[in-house]
Amino acid sequence: MIMKRIIYFLRYYRSLLRTKLKFKKPNKNDILLFDYTNEALFKKLIKKKIEVLYIRLEEINFYVLFMAIKSCGFFNLGKSYIKTYIEYVEPKVIITFNELHGTFYLLKKLIKKNSFTIAIQDGYRTLPNFSSFNLMNIKDYEVDKILNFSRKDKKLYENISTSPKVVAGSFRNNFFKKITNIKSKKILLISQYRDEYKNNEKIKYFLREKKILDFLKIFCEKKNVKYLIVTKPGVSKNNYINAFNLQKNLEIISDLNFKKKYEIVDKSEVTIFADSSLGMEALSRGNKVISFPFKPYFGVPKFFWSHKINQDIFEKKLDLIYGMKINTWLKRINNKKEVFVRYNPGNTILLNIIKKILKNKDE
Repeated sequence: MIMKRIIYFLRYYRSLLRTKLKFKKPNKNDILLFDYTNEALFKKLIKKKIEVLYIRLEEINFYVLFMAIKSCGFFNLGKSYIKTYIEYVEPKVIITFNELHGTFYLLKKLIKKNSFTIAIQDGYRTLPNFSSFNLMNIKDYEVDKILNFSRKDKKLYENISTSPKVVAGSFRNNFFKKITNIKSKKILLISQYRDEYKNNEKIKYFLREKKILDFLKIFCEKKNVKYLIVTKPGVSKNNYINAFNLQKNLEIISDLNFKKKYEIVDKSEVTIFADSSLGMEALSRGNKVISFPFKPYFGVPKFFWSHKINQDIFEKKLDLIYGMKINTWLKRINNKKEVFVRYNPGNTILLNIIKKILKNKDE
């Protein structure tokens, strides 16, 4: 327990040393982004000046901090800082892509001004992701709207809030246009591996990926097909090769920006994954995919997924889908692809919601 506190203090102190300080009070603005997640893309989409409330010590507004301490002392200083910052900005709408941050769902009770709050799902979620929420008192967590990836996610989020929900897809996926005229004939594997997975309770992810890699190598050698691997952020090519004992000339791509990731899934003939947001997004874009999840999917055709995996199942799935024409693929998945992630090019659903809020607030 003592060691955990020491580690926490050291991390906090290290973050504080990198913190940027501002001394002027925040500008008033109609739109406030709560947390920096997707800040750059959101600014490009919205094409308006916005204010950003940084909550992870990237930036501290000293004026706001002083006023928060003056008003409430040091008790609950974090919430007091957030409350004070918002009251200076006076936003008509507050948006976050950090939708697992419990404080955001308490803003309606925390701030005086009636700002419209929108929480936007930012990744593949399961119930354990909501461990910081008190699921026995979900009525305490209130926002005006939650934007979800899919119908399935909309149902999942009922566990944390009774607030209205809209299926709007993945913000990043919607932001980048689909490439339709180029295919590389390569098979893409989206890796779920992290360097720590070999030595903790998540070793099952490592073991499943090792099976997929072994079966993929055999298939590609038989069919004379090339494949490539996209690693998770922070996992280098060398670390990945060493972890799975792979050939050094294998095409492994690490630390890609979002645009490049979507370009690769659009250009690949088939994308293979276990449990991956990018894999689900590839499906929503109409790309051919094969999934080997740990738990079975419900309500979707089984021809492109299996929660059981062996060489025979793997080869039958990949042989079928690799050779399938895209028109046949699109007919077979029909509307079922939106069970996982809706594709809303240009984020028109989000933009229309914001436009309507700002118009109503002005009237």
